[in-house]
Amino acid sequence: MTRSKAEGGTMTGRAVVWGLGRFGGGLAAFAHLRRCGYQVDVVDKRDAQEIRASLAESGIEAGSVELLAEAPESFAGADLVVVNPAVHPEHPLYRHLINSGVELSQEIDLALSAYPGEVVAVTGTNGKSSTSALLQQLLLASGRDALLGGNIGRSLFEDRESWHSEQIAVLEISSFQAFRLQLAPRLRAVLVTNLDEDHLDWHGSRDQYHAAKLRLSGALQPGGRMLGHSSDPAWRQFCTSEGPGQCLLVGGAGQALRLDPDGAIRLEGKSILAADAPYPSAQPLRENALLALAAAQELGCDISGLGESLAQFQGLEHRMQRLAPAQGVEFIDNGISTVARSSEVAIDSYRSAPGLHWVVGGHPKRPELDEHIGIAASCSSVHIFGEVAERLAPAMRAAHPQLMVTGPHPELNSALVAAFKGAGPGEIVLFSPGFSSHDAYPNFAARAAEAREIWSALRSRTVGANVQ
Repeated sequence: MTRSKAEGGTMTGRAVVWGLGRFGGGLAAFAHLRRCGYQVDVVDKRDAQEIRASLAESGIEAGSVELLAEAPESFAGADLVVVNPAVHPEHPLYRHLINSGVELSQEIDLALSAYPGEVVAVTGTNGKSSTSALLQQLLLASGRDALLGGNIGRSLFEDRESWHSEQIAVLEISSFQAFRLQLAPRLRAVLVTNLDEDHLDWHGSRDQYHAAKLRLSGALQPGGRMLGHSSDPAWRQFCTSEGPGQCLLVGGAGQALRLDPDGAIRLEGKSILAADAPYPSAQPLRENALLALAAAQELGCDISGLGESLAQFQGLEHRMQRLAPAQGVEFIDNGISTVARSSEVAIDSYRSAPGLHWVVGGHPKRPELDEHIGIAASCSSVHIFGEVAERLAPAMRAAHPQLMVTGPHPELNSALVAAFKGAGPGEIVLFSPGFSSHDAYPNFAARAAEAREIWSALRSRTVGANVQ
């Protein structure tokens, strides 16, 4: 993408926002461009009424906005096109725009160029949002003014009235955003939570997926560093090629800050977070806490007294979030999970529960199901819904004949109710789908919201026929 004039100051002309999205980034870009003096039109394949409702909710007079179809003529005469990160790089219309020579940008680039403070980017396959939120909390606990934004579902532009040069913005960056990011030196540090496998239908291969995330190294300021876990083989390989000056292997041998085998985090031998502290005990989650601490230290914070802040971290919605029990049965909302690895982390965190009942399903991103089948061994029962259920349910029964497996359930409702009916007091129903939501929902959040509504109905005992 070429650098937009709107990223550096006031400009006049015509801009087109292609894809408003559902989490605020497109709307924030729209408002920013208007402030810059652009006439702004919208290209979106969603229903016009839905788009106008989104604009109205953001305080934008919908009647003044031109809503255009996804067609080449909609972009004719545009000075700038802001592309939604989810637009595939081989989309015919995207290729048309590249060939036309029109200026292209994305919301995160507009925000990065306008923001006056320091920026820390957080990327990786799993744990990006939680690590981003945790780092912001640690910075605030250290007396630093810090904002949270990016792919986490909140645009940095939403806090523009409070921006100042002494501030730090923690931005979650997806692989889609990283793929198109302008490589200007804007990042003070980059955190890489882990490098696993996801979105291969978009990137084409595991290597290209990793390359998209790791290209953030090209946006580091002089003296900036990338931080990742020494236990991640893909990260270690990258650091070997880049050299120690730009990379930090967090938790590596000989480092003062480390994660012990018992789960305790220590700095120079002194405990920061005890093994039995009220923070999830799963290894990947403790590693993310270690990474956030290392980043805070990199930014000049005294981290020796931040254990209390870690222990008080409440987590984020749909990320291993504990809801109120129903008849003594606990419910864990891990609706963020769209791959096996994130469900594995959740299962590992609650394996000591007297009973663990996993609700899993959705649209498979890849044909193989071995990972999902393998991690079910630690569960008391598995309840399978959605598009993948027809294949996964019989395969799960064959692999684990001793395990209670229900399904295929045609929808989430019946799977969750079956899990509840099979659980007893003190046991856990774990909603951690492990597959994409795109078989029946616009995004993971919509699916998770439905799961919470079903659970609320079960709790209230005012259950209609639809959850019987």
